[in-house]
Amino acid sequence: MWFVEKYCPDALWHLAQPLLPPHPERHQGGGRSRSDDRATLAAILYVLESGCSRRKLPGSFPVHWRTTHRRFAQWVASPTTTGFGSTATSSTPRATRWRNGRSSYSRRA
Repeated sequence: MWFVEKYCPDALWHLAQPLLPPHPERHQGGGRSRSDDRATLAAILYVLESGCSRRKLPGSFPVHWRTTHRRFAQWVASPTTTGFGSTATSSTPRATRWRNGRSSYSRRA
């Protein structure tokens, strides 16, 4: 779990945690437990920093790449994370490509 500590240290987590939207309620109960928000944020930051495809997220992360992408999309769309999400998605071209579902540069014919 050293990936989580490296990419989402305590100081960053204390800043980001209040900006994240509340967990949706499960009215029927059951199902899988929700993936840890801090581990998910660390996975998002890893992909943004490394430039790797979200599908190439190392298996040592405790979060699946699909969960990482879905949570990223939810957080960016949430009104409570508008500032946080717009900063993350506008800061690098890689982040913009990742948000749009393209993990590498498009090839031109």
